[in-house]
Parts: sequence; structure tokens; C-alpha cells
Amino acid sequence: MILSSEKFIADHLHTFLRQTGPALSPFMHGAVEGIETLPLRIEKMQQNAAKLADFIGEQKQIKKVIYPFRDDHPQVKLAKKQMKGGGTLFSFEVPGGKAAAFRFANALRLIRISNNPAMRRACSRIPPRRPTSGSRRRRAKAWGSATGFSAFPVGLEHADDLAEDLTRGLKAL
Repeated sequence: MILSSEKFIADHLHTFLRQTGPALSPFMHGAVEGIETLPLRIEKMQQNAAKLADFIGEQKQIKKVIYPFRDDHPQVKLAKKQMKGGGTLFSFEVPGGKAAAFRFANALRLIRISNNPAMRRACSRIPPRRPTSGSRRRRAKAWGSATGFSAFPVGLEHADDLAEDLTRGLKAL
């Protein structure tokens, strides 16, 4: 019997080999190992995201938390019906708008500000500073750029360490 994670690996490894060819470079072993451990990493990152979304949702300074598996999410039933986990990203709004979101993010030490979410490290994504084109303006509006929204792709760090860092950010508000 193939477990779901083993099936995931087999499917993705097959796709990987189909796209790169059967004779891999000797330097590609890291990519293959990465595919093999991906289900375990995603599971851990989803657990961290759920814990941190609940943690940040309990803080009195926070206006709104968005995470599909939280009971206060408007589509939580649909999310739980369609997904095995709530994902590796959550977002929330701090009072004080974009300036407060930047103060919060700048106070963090473990979580780094990044526009490119890493696959194994937590990072903070804050609204764009200057949306210029029409598509960027629409994206910024969807993000809540006039507000204090921040998105947090969660990594493999210990959830308690990340919660401590988020507390540090809250103290800067």
C-alpha cells in the first residue's frame, strides 16, 4: 500500500525526471532529496502556521487574522472540506496602517522581511510601498496596502521561537 506522502513523492519525482531527463547531473541529488522530504516539511510548516495564526489572533493589538483553518475564517468549512491542512501562510492586520506594519516587521529578529518567501524559513511580507502600474495597484488594494496587513509564510523554525519574535514585533506597535 502506498501512503499518500509516498504517492506524492512518486508523482512529483516522475514529473521531475520527465522534465529533466533520466540522466541527472551529479549535482541534482539535492533536488531529488528535497522532493522526498517535501511532504514532511509542508506538514510541519502547516502545523506552525496554524499555531501562530491562533497565537496572533489572541493578541489584543491585532485587528484581523486570515488563516483558512481558523474558526473565524468565513470559508473555514469549505477549506476543511477541500484541504488537508490550512496552508503555510497566514496574514493579519495591525492598527496604525502601513507605518505600523513596517514598525512591526522592523522589530522582528528571527523572522526576516522578504518579498520572496523561503521554503524553510519564516519571513514577513508587508504591503508594497509604491504600487505603480494598474496591476500592482490592484494587488496592493487586495493586500490591504492602505491598512496594516502583513503576510507570514511560515518555515520550519520552532513555533515557540516564532511566537516570541511576533511578540517582539507587537511591542513595537
